[in-house]
Amino acid sequence: MIGIGFGAGYVSISVVFAEFFGRRAFAGTSGTRMLIGGAIGFVPPPITGFISDRTGSYTIAFVALAILGLAGAVAAFLCRAPGAPPDAGLRPQ
Repeated sequence: MIGIGFGAGYVSISVVFAEFFGRRAFAGTSGTRMLIGGAIGFVPPPITGFISDRTGSYTIAFVALAILGLAGAVAAFLCRAPGAPPDAGLRPQ
């Protein structure tokens, strides 16, 4: 099940970004998403380990991460798609 979940998430993120931002902005938005994920992705494991060492359990850390994940999902759900750029209707002559 975890493989199906990660696989579906990996594929659906690209589809959502393409639908949300459009095909023209896909490369830039995907690169930015990967840069942010790579820059921040190393932070939770040591914090989780620290909390586990102090409390003797992973429960607090995992509940905190679940709450952060749910908050991110709500924030993503509430986002409005950006409109077309101001010059989208203009064609070079």
